[in-house]
Amino acid sequence: MKNQLRFILSAVSITMMLVSACSRPQKKPAKPPATVVAHEVSTRTVRSELTLTGTIEPDRSARLAAQVDGEVIALKAREGTHVLGGQVLLIIDPSRLQAALHEAEADLMGAQAQLEDGLRVLERDRKLFERRGISKERLEESETNVSRLKAASLRAQAKIDGIQTQLADTRVKAPFKGYILERSVELGDVVKSGAPLFILASESLHALVSISQKHLFALKEGDMVRLNAHNNNGKSRNCPGTIRLIRPRIDPATRTAEIEIVPQPGSCDIRWLPGMLTRVTFTLDESGNTLAVPAGSITRHADGKSSLFVVEENVARKRMVETGLEGGGWIVISSGLREKERVIVQGFEKLKDGSRVSATAIKPGNGKPSAKAGAESEKSS
Repeated sequence: MKNQLRFILSAVSITMMLVSACSRPQKKPAKPPATVVAHEVSTRTVRSELTLTGTIEPDRSARLAAQVDGEVIALKAREGTHVLGGQVLLIIDPSRLQAALHEAEADLMGAQAQLEDGLRVLERDRKLFERRGISKERLEESETNVSRLKAASLRAQAKIDGIQTQLADTRVKAPFKGYILERSVELGDVVKSGAPLFILASESLHALVSISQKHLFALKEGDMVRLNAHNNNGKSRNCPGTIRLIRPRIDPATRTAEIEIVPQPGSCDIRWLPGMLTRVTFTLDESGNTLAVPAGSITRHADGKSSLFVVEENVARKRMVETGLEGGGWIVISSGLREKERVIVQGFEKLKDGSRVSATAIKPGNGKPSAKAGAESEKSS
């Protein structure tokens, strides 16, 4: 009986131990560290830049039109022809005007002969009047006749001058050095006065860019810029340029001003042509030798504050920071961060202060800004 009782007690004890063991909470396995990418903080130059599209234009252009009627008998330039100032581009048949000139010269000779006769008569009548040989009315008639003959002579000379000007206009000349951008006439065409002939452009060019007034005051004449276009091999090239002129007018409709950019000659193998588009990059502000991190590592909070995560002994630590100039995918850190610290640039979205992390390093100088344009803003708790 005693043995049976001992057996029962032992069974009950074992059962209670099993029940106690089953009811005891099981320890959860440790959560693996989050995989992140970290960037070692260093100093660098941060530039705030603005890139706009501009159009290449000649510094000077002229639309040449016919000033006289007639047939084109000589054509000395075509599209692309480089010309000098004063060079003859086209000749219109001058024969009709030359005949008119000969006629006008004959008319002038006749008017001058009549004037000479009238002057002799006037001189004779003055002497007669002094001797009271003729009346005052007769003298006045002679004076009036001379005035009329002088006027006729002047009209004949003016006619000659006008025809000579027209004759000069039959030889169309380049008003300045440049090249023919467009030609609207062919040899043998009969043109009327006012008909378009050529468009002449200067060889010197500039890029014209419209810029918002809010950025305008960060720029000044003489500032360096970058012009981007495709070279003759189809490759994109950056070429230096200079702000030559900020035109002193704001368009009231767009609130923009126009800026002239001059490419530096010989700086790259791009043949700039009127009408070509180019991307122009302006530097609005610059901060050199300053701590900066990829802009995508910053979290903006609803209260206006900013934070990021740093890695400290495989633990993510949330750090409040003050930011400064942003540009080119980088942002200046004014306070809250030290050089050589490792900032988490990828994989921080679900981290909390104190989270364990496994960080892959990006070496300073080789790190690229995060593909994100910027971290999403957190709501204040």
